[in-house]
Amino acid sequence: MNRNNQKRDFMQPKEPLQKNGKNFRAWKQLMKLALSQYPWKDLITHPFTPQDLTAYGFEDDDEEVRQYIMFSIDPAIVEAIGEPLTAYDTWKALSDKYDSELDTEAAEFDLYSCIIKANESIKGHIEHMDDL
Repeated sequence: MNRNNQKRDFMQPKEPLQKNGKNFRAWKQLMKLALSQYPWKDLITHPFTPQDLTAYGFEDDDEEVRQYIMFSIDPAIVEAIGEPLTAYDTWKALSDKYDSELDTEAAEFDLYSCIIKANESIKGHIEHMDDL
């Protein structure tokens, strides 16, 4: 962690997380890549409580990562997720909001774009749609 109180220069995503969340998966991968340069990736993958962060001396590091995430998203999203206390809580709030929305949209797209193939039976097509 940032024990010597040096400010780290994170790699900024080229585009912030859009308010509609359409670029969430790409943004998420870029954020993980930026944070993986340092041991700070644990702050978004492990649910430290504020008390744990203080006990381990990581509260400044956690706040730096939380702010980095907050400054990398559209301001409308900040309003939507509120003020999570830790970097993990911030990451989880974004994942909970946008991972499920994108999964639902992808499933709907697959269902609505499902076209019967020329050599497919109607029964087989309906079974395929049920699987979706």
